[in-house]
Amino acid sequence: MDIIIHKKYNNIAKEHREIIEENFLNSNEFSKEWFLFLEKSLPEYEPLYIIGLMNNNIVNFCTGYNIKKLDMRLYLSGISKTIVNFLERIHLNLFKFNVVFLTNPLSNYCGIKSENYSSFNEFMEKSKRKIYRELKSASIFANNIYDEELSENLSESGFIKIPFYPNTVLNTAYETFDSYLASLNKKKRWDVRNKIKIFNNYGAEIHMMDNKDIGDFDDIYMLYKNTSQKNDDFPNLINYSKETFCNWKDMSNAYKWIIIKVKERVIGFALLVKEENFLLFKHVGLDYKDSKECYAYFNLYYAAIKYAIEGNYQFMYCGTTTYDTKKSLGCELVETSSYISFKSKYVQKIITRILTRAFK
Repeated sequence: MDIIIHKKYNNIAKEHREIIEENFLNSNEFSKEWFLFLEKSLPEYEPLYIIGLMNNNIVNFCTGYNIKKLDMRLYLSGISKTIVNFLERIHLNLFKFNVVFLTNPLSNYCGIKSENYSSFNEFMEKSKRKIYRELKSASIFANNIYDEELSENLSESGFIKIPFYPNTVLNTAYETFDSYLASLNKKKRWDVRNKIKIFNNYGAEIHMMDNKDIGDFDDIYMLYKNTSQKNDDFPNLINYSKETFCNWKDMSNAYKWIIIKVKERVIGFALLVKEENFLLFKHVGLDYKDSKECYAYFNLYYAAIKYAIEGNYQFMYCGTTTYDTKKSLGCELVETSSYISFKSKYVQKIITRILTRAFK
């Protein structure tokens, strides 16, 4: 098997792109459009596209990006983070180095795709060697792993499993929003209706908009930045800039914006991604002033649920963090894992022993 790493999507040979787009890019959230948008819109983004080529056929495809001098503790949680913090106190810091992420950037989607798993271990072993040698990376971090078979194959390829923040999913297979409300208990049902009433009495308005309908993205960007900076639990290492956020205007109608206004001023937004039979609740932004007074955050979710039901979407992925809010809506947790591998066999051995004992 040959491993090819590209740093721009359009640098991939045309015949290889055609195979990738036919066999692996099967959603709006994992698509050529999304990859090119990221390259154009993220100033400090160093994308990677990794191809496993066998008999002139692509059998494995990964997306990801390169981060230099990263403190990996940002991507740990719970007991694993506590252990690493302890190691640093005794001057054994094993988690600051150049890292390659194998993931779909700014997404809850996995970035590792395989035609089948018969050659996966060979693909991953050769990819690791190439990444460590050519990209001078000290570690590889794969996250958003939901699939059990992929998890097993990553473990067999020498990756260390780390429990990660779970995703959340909400059933939206209802005939009406009222029938969704009827699925909640009496207390939660009253709470939803009360928050909608307060929202309406505050004079807040919801607008469902396509990319082309938004003339000025500056206000939306400031809300996105405001919320992103408050999210300490799950930091984004790559981010939009004010100058590039307006690139959303060129994206397809697979994206739907929920815009909340008070007296013509934008105080909150959410971005939905439309897939075949489900939605992704992707980005959110709030001003934390009017939005707090009128329960804008909750009403963004209520509007998204209504949109999903009216569009016959069967469920909606609601993302990580704010779990109490999402559970109150009826969301269930979707367990995910992350996997890490180190170039240094010494470090790999130490971390394996520590985490194995921690998660017994």
